[in-house]
Amino acid sequence: MDERDPENVIACPGCGEALSGQDEHMFDAERFGLLRCSCSEYPLVAGIPVIVRGPLADSNCDSERLCTLIRAGEHKRALIEALAPRQKAPKPHQLTRLLPSALAARARSAQSRNSRSQWRHRFEMLCQDESPGSAIRLIRHYFGERYNAANYFAFRAGQPKYLITLALSHLTNAADWKLDVGCGAGHITRILNNSQSSGNAVGLDRNFFLLWLANTRVAPDARFVCCDAEQGLPFGASAFDFALLSNFYHFIYQKRLMLAELKRVGHENSVVVISSLRNRNVITPTPNLALSPEGYQSLVDEQFETSTMISESALLEEIVLKASNEFPRADSAEALKDEPMINLILTNSPEFSATDKFRSANEGAVYRINPLYRRRPDMRDDMAALAARWPSEQYLEDNPELRTYLPDEMHLPAGIVSALDKHEYVAEMEPLVREGVLVDLPASY
Repeated sequence: MDERDPENVIACPGCGEALSGQDEHMFDAERFGLLRCSCSEYPLVAGIPVIVRGPLADSNCDSERLCTLIRAGEHKRALIEALAPRQKAPKPHQLTRLLPSALAARARSAQSRNSRSQWRHRFEMLCQDESPGSAIRLIRHYFGERYNAANYFAFRAGQPKYLITLALSHLTNAADWKLDVGCGAGHITRILNNSQSSGNAVGLDRNFFLLWLANTRVAPDARFVCCDAEQGLPFGASAFDFALLSNFYHFIYQKRLMLAELKRVGHENSVVVISSLRNRNVITPTPNLALSPEGYQSLVDEQFETSTMISESALLEEIVLKASNEFPRADSAEALKDEPMINLILTNSPEFSATDKFRSANEGAVYRINPLYRRRPDMRDDMAALAARWPSEQYLEDNPELRTYLPDEMHLPAGIVSALDKHEYVAEMEPLVREGVLVDLPASY
């Protein structure tokens, strides 16, 4: 048994004791069970360990309730309750205002139950749908009127943050086990798992629905754990060779604890990449807990011997606009004081050098046209016409760089169209992968 195998070293973040009930089939999507230590009991729901005490994030369900359902053998009910988001009470019907208070309360309660029942019925139908576009339909149904969140996850591929992390994934070439903290729906976890090194990627997030979507739709060959990373990482020491935090670190309060945990669960020569990191000095409409570049530098110097800081704009220019394979020059914290977003590469390895060539495309991946584009008929037989369909104006405001590299309309040559239809990779795809026109996503997405 490999002592560095996360299947065997998931540990309670409270007492640090390895959890009983782990085995090689724990992450199978049909698996339910209970994981225990001396102080706690945690549910295993549809192959996802839920290392949470109390309520799940964005949910009306809690871990104790899930354990009770699993003990009773009600696995499907446990899954649906874990998946269902915290729902607002529906707006009361106008007629309820004319009723006595007691009757009005009963009417509102019945209306709320009916609303939840309709939502779950529709959701269960979508869960069984694996046709093209089913993942996006699930995301939209889950988030409902939270359109900005739905668009962020549904159209994650192709965003500047995605392309930056895609290029930085070349740093995993020598990595065995990889950890994606704050993985969301697993878009980047899929990339890490499909990298040229071994396919041992673990995604961690506190939102169970997004993890389930990742496990069943986006990256079914990876492994996923539900946990609030700010409460500690649920793994034993030295479990990972590489860790990634993409568009995540500036949202958490326990930044020092997070760095200490990343160092603890990392192998002695592991690499940590913190990408798309907000700068406190630059005002942004999205609420966050960002620090200044100097503040980040002070924190990482406490835990890591070597740190490389690079501006997001420089990376995007090199990777996409210049189509270069060269790693841009590292900057000082002072030089980045007015840069909106920065990237950090951390390690304690004296031999590490962040000067390798970038690698955006992976010849083992199956590329498809970005769902931001609609393929339409073209009069020319040797081309396929694509037209962009931007989700919203807010989406473009949140990702203004998109318009610099993704055109509103374009044509794909017949050779690339033929390769896409055959699920083959050809060298001519590489610039389109860099730009996010072609992305590594499953057919059901």
